[in-house]
Amino acid sequence: MTKKKYLLRQREDLLYMIRAFLRQENLLETSRSLEKEAGLSVHIEICDNIDLGIIFAFYLHSFLANYNKLPKICKTIEAPVSVDCQKNFRNKIGNFVKSHSDPDSKTNPSITNELSIIENEKITRLLNVTQLSNNATQIPSIKNPEYHILLGEKKVRSIDKLYPACSEFHETAQTIMKDIVLNNLKVNWSDIWGLEHCKEILMEAIIYPFKYPELFGDKFSSWRGILLYGPPGTGKTMLAKAVATECDWTFFNITASSLVSKWRGDSEKYTRILFEVASYQAPSVIFIDEIDWISGDNGHDGKSSEPARRFRAEFLTRLDGLVSTTNDKILLLATTNAPWNLDDALLRRLEKHIFVDIPDEQTRRKILKYYTSPNLHGLKQFDEIVVRTKFYSGSDLKRLCKEAWMIQSRMFIKLCEREKRKSIQTPQFIDNIEILQEAEMNMQLNSKNLSEKYKKWKNMNN
Repeated sequence: MTKKKYLLRQREDLLYMIRAFLRQENLLETSRSLEKEAGLSVHIEICDNIDLGIIFAFYLHSFLANYNKLPKICKTIEAPVSVDCQKNFRNKIGNFVKSHSDPDSKTNPSITNELSIIENEKITRLLNVTQLSNNATQIPSIKNPEYHILLGEKKVRSIDKLYPACSEFHETAQTIMKDIVLNNLKVNWSDIWGLEHCKEILMEAIIYPFKYPELFGDKFSSWRGILLYGPPGTGKTMLAKAVATECDWTFFNITASSLVSKWRGDSEKYTRILFEVASYQAPSVIFIDEIDWISGDNGHDGKSSEPARRFRAEFLTRLDGLVSTTNDKILLLATTNAPWNLDDALLRRLEKHIFVDIPDEQTRRKILKYYTSPNLHGLKQFDEIVVRTKFYSGSDLKRLCKEAWMIQSRMFIKLCEREKRKSIQTPQFIDNIEILQEAEMNMQLNSKNLSEKYKKWKNMNN
């Protein structure tokens, strides 16, 4: 059998399977029309072990086994429909609903009402899709794409105008919208002790351009990319939370799971849609914690893999390339504990580098005072602890106080168990300097004097 005959035989077998499927679904008129138009013989039937549904199920199983996801079979397309066609369609459906809602009709009234509601919803959805496709006369609908939807405690714009429901990007955009921080994180600038220089630069990038727009024109725009770097536990993420709380910008909290995909082309598509949605929701802040994962996907040979290179290329292009516009009010805010792992291209797009250092003596004293009783603040031993914690980060100081609090709590619980009383006054602070000294002895820092390493990197990149 030649290849041409084999293909013709395949096409004929497929038509017979479709005819059998239509008969199973009781679509008899359709099956007869197919039989007449395709010239199918009434004496030929498909074998008992062959069924279109079984073949389709086998295809789904095979696709899932190979690609670890189900295939997308159908999609909605934008069909250009004229205004006259829309009116005719409305009249036909209106007459259909009217005829079914006739009082003389024998149809069940409840079924008729439900049918009318369903048909009206279908008309509205269809006309909304066609209006978006050919810019026809605006048709009133329940959902206005320009309306600001209130979600949580912040307002965001509906993306229906950017990506209509019929668009293939709509579902991805909805997923990215879930990364918007809507709740109030309740972290204010005043809650962050020290780091005044860091807070000032963040205010310059976010608050001052709106407060003093005449200073940030075409020649000099505000910072578009800010990198917060420094030792772990110094308050980089806390500063980002303060930005999300204090400013009225749309705050995107992006992680690796939001952008990176093992499927070819998906990561680039997610990145493109992220920046388009951020531009649509502008002013926006795109926050990426531990951004070194973008350029830190290296193979055994020290080179980045192909998916990582393609993702980085799309990401850097969106940040500063032909497709980016300086008028977009989008700020990229990133943090990292290892800035030396970032390549030069990414560092160039992160225009401002802010060193978030370990707290100074004044800030350390303020943190320790917050957790300890006022009776300890004037003691010489307390001053000595403040000096000895020179290389402690803010997180280390909190861990020190928590260790002391657990030691004090154990003593309190033993006292309650021994005296079998529950009326003993519960302590509110660490009230014993010896307990704080004991906790200091139990503390183990992973590394000391990390600031020097970051300062050396800072000097090399300035």
